[in-house]
Amino acid sequence: MSRYRKYDGGDPLAPPVDLAEALDAIGQEVMAGYSPEHAMQEFLRRGGQDQQGLDDLARRIAQKRRELLQRHDLDGTMQQVRGLLEQA
Repeated sequence: MSRYRKYDGGDPLAPPVDLAEALDAIGQEVMAGYSPEHAMQEFLRRGGQDQQGLDDLARRIAQKRRELLQRHDLDGTMQQVRGLLEQA
């Protein structure tokens, strides 16, 4: 089995976020009456046009967790461990 695999992430040399887009989105939230802190949190949660937000990341993590549980039957293993602990 190979130790290396194809990189499937984003461009490591790309800027982390489009600053104009971020400032525009945050500015719109502030103009709508929200605090700058709330506006920043919302932008990070939703993400931008070409940038995934924290909601997307949480969805991907949950999906990957479900896949791993199904593939390795970790849920069944955890139930067995719970059963053994209850018997002890």
